[in-house]
Amino acid sequence: QKKESETGATSIDNGNNVKFLLCGLNFPDNPSLLKHLNIWTGDTGATVDSTPYENRMINVRNAKKCEGIQVGNGTLEKTVKIGDIRGNICDKAGKMCDAIMMKDVNVVPGNKYNMFSIMQRQQRGWQLGGDKKLIWLTKGGKKVTFDIKIHTPKGVVYAMYIKRNGEAGYSRIDKTMDIQQNH
Repeated sequence: QKKESETGATSIDNGNNVKFLLCGLNFPDNPSLLKHLNIWTGDTGATVDSTPYENRMINVRNAKKCEGIQVGNGTLEKTVKIGDIRGNICDKAGKMCDAIMMKDVNVVPGNKYNMFSIMQRQQRGWQLGGDKKLIWLTKGGKKVTFDIKIHTPKGVVYAMYIKRNGEAGYSRIDKTMDIQQNH
């Protein structure tokens, strides 16, 4: 009998593993998913993209001592490194969509989640849209969709999955969506 291989990921919720697959299945509606390396929350209040994970980043450099981000409670969280993340956006069904390059992502160990700065994109001409199912950014025929809906005790968070590809020898191809520079 032929065995099928599965590509998946695991998140931890109060010490329990929460498994999900990237092969045609939906992501679980579980807040612990927000802590996963490849889950990015669309944040209208974030001024920069930030992550607690340096994994698979390229062009990594040390941050200046004065660099950091101010979070919702007013605390200044220190940025320790800055780098680029290239990867592939997957939709909520796990289907690979577009390639993406995120530049100057702040590594902030005090963060619990990956934060994707919607405001930064709006300042670069991206338009924000949404409904009760998802939110999206559009510019010049390109669309970035936050279609992973995760309920929290007091609302909902919209996120997307970016499978990180971190080989330093990456050369940009025409299909790659440079989310910072797209015209």
